[in-house]
Amino acid sequence: MGNIVNYNSMFSPTPDPDIYSDAHFEKLEREYLRAKAKKDDNELYKIVSRLRYRIQRALRNSSEDNSQFQNLGNFTNYTPKPILAISSFEPSELTKKYWELDADLEKDELRLAEKFKKQDFKYSGDIEKLKALFEKIKQFFRPHTKENNFIHIFSAIPQYEEWEPLQWDESNRLLAYFLNAMCNRPNALISKEWQSIAGNGSFFLNKRGKALKTLDLAKAISDVRIISPQPKNFEIIDNALKPFQKK
Repeated sequence: MGNIVNYNSMFSPTPDPDIYSDAHFEKLEREYLRAKAKKDDNELYKIVSRLRYRIQRALRNSSEDNSQFQNLGNFTNYTPKPILAISSFEPSELTKKYWELDADLEKDELRLAEKFKKQDFKYSGDIEKLKALFEKIKQFFRPHTKENNFIHIFSAIPQYEEWEPLQWDESNRLLAYFLNAMCNRPNALISKEWQSIAGNGSFFLNKRGKALKTLDLAKAISDVRIISPQPKNFEIIDNALKPFQKK
């Protein structure tokens, strides 16, 4: 199981304890098998590494596996078969199932990472400024929105962490204005492909909780350019982005 992701990112949000429950694992496994059967790579992209993270965490915390994980940190270079070859350790059937499923997940993860390698915003700014930006515009998101989730979506590939879409509580036009303003500047902060990145990744929900797709965002930015070049509250966005102006 060669390529292991470091899940202890400083941007990882504080998780809900329920995500480590058996019920949550079973739900993720069902979603994974369903998406795989339907050959739905967009769904697999959102599920694979979350499920793999859950499996690896279970293995690390398993009392029967504790001795196998000494000094291995975040599963870096974790190779169970060579360890077993020189050990009397006999894994349980559940552990064997986890290893087999993890091997399948790794293959899917590597394939999807290649397919969706452009699926991140490629944020190029300072992380502290990104935190400050969230403070200035968090009024536009639902109250439960966490800073770490916002930062991770903009600064890393979200498939590698437990994450949830950001629910925007204002007009789609204002969201499009905000994302466009982040790339439409001399020192672009995110990729100019933000519409397809946000849409394909289902990174944002509208105020009714529906995922905003590429076409939704394309229409919204078209409305900004043609109908309402200054949507309501645009000045708050402009002021929030002032610290990013090129000096």
